[in-house]
Parts: sequence; C-alpha cells; structure tokens
Amino acid sequence: MNAVAVGTDNPDHLRELTNAQSFAVDEEAVRHYRSLLRNRRQE
Repeated sequence: MNAVAVGTDNPDHLRELTNAQSFAVDEEAVRHYRSLLRNRRQE
C-alpha cells in the first residue's frame, strides 16, 4: 500500500488501519467477496 485516505474522529480506527498492514491477505476470500459484490450488482 502506498497511500490511503481516511476520515475519522476516532484515532483508534486509524491505528487499526495502520496495524492491518501487517496482516496477510487471504486472496481466495477477496476473490469470493468481489464475486458476491458483482452478483449483487447484477440483481
């Protein structure tokens, strides 16, 4: 990730976003979620 724009009144949310960079991405879960979103738009 090179950049991200966020707006929050809660510094904990920004801290969580920053800490999330250390987590591994489950590529299969991302593909599945994107598929669900695509299918929902087509309904």
